Amino acid sequence: MLWYLVAHQRNAGTLWRQTQIFAGRDKAKAEQCLANLTKAAAGELSTNMLELAVEAARARCSVGEISDALEKVFGRFQLNDSLVSGVYAASHPQQDLIHRIQGLSDQFLKDEGRRPRILVAKMGQDGHDRGKPPFPPPLLTPARCCLSEPF
Repeated sequence: MLWYLVAHQRNAGTLWRQTQIFAGRDKAKAEQCLANLTKAAAGELSTNMLELAVEAARARCSVGEISDALEKVFGRFQLNDSLVSGVYAASHPQQDLIHRIQGLSDQFLKDEGRRPRILVAKMGQDGHDRGKPPFPPPLLTPARCCLSEPF
């Protein structure tokens, strides 16, 4: 419950500050800056859009307003969820081995009713662990000591 109160207070403070900023800005200047940004995005003005975005920020426009001004021309990014498969298999030099593995996988599917699975364990040894131990202290209890052993 405490996290909710802290988050709510933080959000309320942000909304209050945003209301104060919007109330104290020159509305006509802010709207003109956003309109210029949209025109530059459309190619109607030959001005650096970054300079116009900075000018809009100085006119107390929010990041959301600046983004909306650009979105009018460029649109919103839409993720294309397209799967690419077979790229590595097609480029492998030992195609006979690839076909043999695919055959074994197909046979497993036929026998077990599902594709085979593999377990990949990453121990954080590649520098992305940010200095943290591979297992947090609660997991290193005597009952779970086997977790810290090598696979």
